[in-house]
Amino acid sequence: CCRKTDFNGNFATGDGVLQGTSKAGQMPVHLSFDPPLKSVGTHVSASGSVGQPYMVLMDVLCSDGSSGKFSVNGVLSRTRGSAPFAGAIALPGAGITDIWFDTVHLGNPAQFAKVAIGNLLWEP
Repeated sequence: CCRKTDFNGNFATGDGVLQGTSKAGQMPVHLSFDPPLKSVGTHVSASGSVGQPYMVLMDVLCSDGSSGKFSVNGVLSRTRGSAPFAGAIALPGAGITDIWFDTVHLGNPAQFAKVAIGNLLWEP
């Protein structure tokens, strides 16, 4: 997955990791798809101390111009495979063209310094 000095998130052993750096007003992980996808999702984690609760934020843009915002809660841990899953399915006649991920610390308005996604799952 990753070296302890780079990112020691709660992904499954052997998962690939794509990491983004948080910046105010921007979602740190942005993926674009051409052609658009029917569905897409991944596990999401953040840098921080074990036991910190967090919320995964996911924004989705579809080829028909529709969009959606979704969230799921998790807790930072070193238990492999415990990162929460965030995903979306496009409505009939549309496809997912863009997806953004971020995390926020629950109980503290600050963002985490790093956000990471694991292996991407998708349906063309």
